[in-house]
Amino acid sequence: MIAGCHRVIQKDLKEKIVGTWDEARGTNEILEFHDDGTVLMQTGNTDQTCSYDFADAHHLRLNCAPPGSPPMPQIWKVEYKDDLLHIRDNAETGTYKRR
Repeated sequence: MIAGCHRVIQKDLKEKIVGTWDEARGTNEILEFHDDGTVLMQTGNTDQTCSYDFADAHHLRLNCAPPGSPPMPQIWKVEYKDDLLHIRDNAETGTYKRR
């Protein structure tokens, strides 16, 4: 039953964030979440593709390890509110608006 709930949470959260998001404060950072569990992060001339999933309803897990390297997942708090996506850790918060 718990695994079933987790799948429903994953599906619901994924439906909310799949798409292209621009950083709301004008840093030219773009996040492009794909339904296949990958996210393309673009900052200036730098592109990085990571995998993502949800640890729970409030935490996004990003793994940006290069191919062939051991996984290096990082957990970020995530909140979707008022058509904005907030992703934060203890040091910083990114606020993104849907493109």
